[in-house]
Amino acid sequence: MVLALAALCMGSSAHAEDETVATETAEDEDIEVMRIVAFDTTTRPEDVTSAGEAIDLTRYLGEGKRLEEILSQSVGVQIRRFGGAGERAEVSIRGFSSAQTRVELDGIALNGGRSNGVDLASIPLSQLESVEVIRGGSAVLGGSGAMGGVVALRTRRPDFPSGQINVHAGSFGTVETAIHGTKPGEHVDVGFGYAGFRTQGDYEFARVETVYPGDVTLPPSASSAERINNDRERHDGHLSLGVDFGHRGYLLAQQLVGYQTGGEPGLDREAASETAGQQRFAEQDWFRSVSQLRLESFEIPGPMGELEASLAHRYERSEFRDDDPALADWAIDDDFVDHATTLALEPRWEVIGPFADHVLRSELQLQREAFDVTDARARDRYTVGIKLSDHVSFLGGKLLVSPGLRFDWNDATGTHWLPVIGVVVSPRPWLRLRGNVSRAFRNPAFQDLYLPDRGFSSGNPDLDPERAVNYEVGVELQIARFLLLSNVVIHSSVFRSEIENSIVWLRVSPYKIRPENSDDARTEGVEVGLAFDLGRFARVFANHTELRAETRPQGARLPGRAERETSVRLELGDDDGWKAAGEYQRTGSIPVSTGGAFTLPTREVWNASFAFDLVVAMRRFEVDPGLQRIWFGATVHNIGDAAVRDSLGFPQPGRTLRVGVEGTW
Repeated sequence: MVLALAALCMGSSAHAEDETVATETAEDEDIEVMRIVAFDTTTRPEDVTSAGEAIDLTRYLGEGKRLEEILSQSVGVQIRRFGGAGERAEVSIRGFSSAQTRVELDGIALNGGRSNGVDLASIPLSQLESVEVIRGGSAVLGGSGAMGGVVALRTRRPDFPSGQINVHAGSFGTVETAIHGTKPGEHVDVGFGYAGFRTQGDYEFARVETVYPGDVTLPPSASSAERINNDRERHDGHLSLGVDFGHRGYLLAQQLVGYQTGGEPGLDREAASETAGQQRFAEQDWFRSVSQLRLESFEIPGPMGELEASLAHRYERSEFRDDDPALADWAIDDDFVDHATTLALEPRWEVIGPFADHVLRSELQLQREAFDVTDARARDRYTVGIKLSDHVSFLGGKLLVSPGLRFDWNDATGTHWLPVIGVVVSPRPWLRLRGNVSRAFRNPAFQDLYLPDRGFSSGNPDLDPERAVNYEVGVELQIARFLLLSNVVIHSSVFRSEIENSIVWLRVSPYKIRPENSDDARTEGVEVGLAFDLGRFARVFANHTELRAETRPQGARLPGRAERETSVRLELGDDDGWKAAGEYQRTGSIPVSTGGAFTLPTREVWNASFAFDLVVAMRRFEVDPGLQRIWFGATVHNIGDAAVRDSLGFPQPGRTLRVGVEGTW
C-alpha cells in the first residue's frame, strides 16, 4: 500500500508551495483529487532520525485514560501489566525490557538504581501536558538505560494558562480525582496540581491456559479465583514556579511528590486453597520526590546560541513487609532508599552556512546515585556524561545528516563510547526516508548487584554492563486527501538490535535465583502505522508490530515479549459536543519462561467509550458555565471479558467499567 501511494504521489503534478502541495482540477472533470502535505520539521524530537511519536492527549478527554493504557496503543510499544488498576505496569520498546527503556519526567530519568524499571501506574496522566515516544537510536540522548528507546513525559508549564478538574469512579471500588492549574503572572508564573487514587482492588479473575512444549495445552486447575489483599491508595502533587528574565532566560522551579500504600498479593500459584497461594498480609509503602531547578533559553555568545542548565534530585523510598503469622521468624521487613542528584549543562547553537545549516548540541552531565537497603552496606556511584551532536541540513532541508557521540564514565563500570549516525532524506515534501545506526548500553541496577541474600534470591556484584547495537530504516508519508480519505499518515520501520551481556534472573540452585549475564540476544521486527480521517466525523488509528526477540545462537524466545501486536482505534465525533471511541487490540503469544518453552496464548481485547460535552448543550440555551469543556463519559474495558495476563503469576481483571466527569478552563 505504501509503495502504491508513493507511486501515485510521485506521478501527480503537485507543486511544492510553503508547507502544502495541492493539485486542483475543474469540478466537472472526472479526476480524483489528491492533496499532499509536507512534514513539519520544527516539531521533530532532537533525534530526528529515529522513529518518534508525539501523542495528542486531547484525543482522550472524557475517557478517563491512564498513561499505560495510552502508551499500549503506540506502535512498537508493549505494556506489561501486573494486575488491575493501580498495580504495576511497565513499558517495553522493540523487545527491550523495561529496565532497558528510559522513562523521563521533564528530562529527569525516573529509572532508579534499584531496579531501573519504571512503574507507569505511579504517574497520573492528569499531571502531564505531553507524552513522546522515541523508538531506537536514543542512547546519545539518554545514556545508560536508553537501549530500546525513550518515553519522554512533560508536566504542564506554568507560563501558559490552563486548568482541569477530573473525577472518575470504576469497578472494584476505584475512585480517581485530580485538579491542575497554571497561571502566568506579572512577575511569577505558577502551576499546581493534585491527583488522588483509591481502590478496594479485589476482583475475580479467570485463569488462562498455558501452552507447554510440544504445543500441549493444559487447562488450569480451576477456572477462576479471587484477587485478595489488593487495596491501594495513592496521592500525587506538584508545584512549579517560573520567572521570565527575557534574554537572560526563563527560570523554572519544580517539585513533584507521590505517595502510595497498599497490599501486595503476589503470585497466583493456582494452589488449591482459599487464597490461591497469594500473600494475605504483605504490604508496601512507597514515596517519590522529584525536584528540579532549570534555566532555559539563556543567551550565550555565538550565532543564535543558548544554554539550558539544570540541577535535579530524584528520591524514592519503599518498604515491603510481610507479617504472615505462618512465617514466624521468617517475617520480611525490607526498606529500600534510592536517590540520584544530577547537574546538567546543555549549550546549543544554530549556524546558517552557505552550503549547510547546523544545529549543534552538547551536554555535560554529572550524577551521583545512591542505594541503601535493610541489612546491607549503603552503595553509591558517580557518572560523568558528555554528549556532542550535530544536525546538518543540506539542500534546503531535503537531506539531513545527524552524527553524534556520547562519552559516559562510571566509577564502577568504566568508560563507554556511544556513537550514532542518522540520515533523513525528503525528496518530496510529503515523503521522508530515514535510517540510523547507534550503540547503547545499560549499567546493572543496584538491586542486580547488591540485593542482600534472602536465601531464595540475591544480587550478583560480578555483573557486566549490557551493550547493544541498533539498526533502523523507515519511511513516512503524509497525504492530505486520497479517494474518500483525508489527512492520511503512513509510516513503517524495520529494526534490528544485537545485544550483549543481557542481564536476566536465573535459577542457580533448586532454591535460589540471582541475576546473571546471559547469552547474547537479538531483537528484530517490523512496525507499520496508519492514520486517516473518514469524512467529518471519523478518525482511524491503526498499527501492527512484528517482533522476534531471541537468545543467540540458540534462537530461544526471550520471556515477556509478545511475538506480534495489533492495535486499532476508531474515533467518532465533532465539535457539536459528543465523542465515541472503539478500540481493538490483539496480542500474540507471550513466552513466560526462559527459552520460551511455556507461553501464554494469543488474546483479543475490545474497549469502548462515549462522552458528551455539557458546555455545548448549555450554550445552546445561552447559558455560560464559565468552563471551556465539561465532559461526561463512560468507558468499558475488555468488553469480551477475556482472560488476560502479561506474566503467568499476575492476573488482570476481566470486564471493567469507568465513569466520570472532566472539566477544563
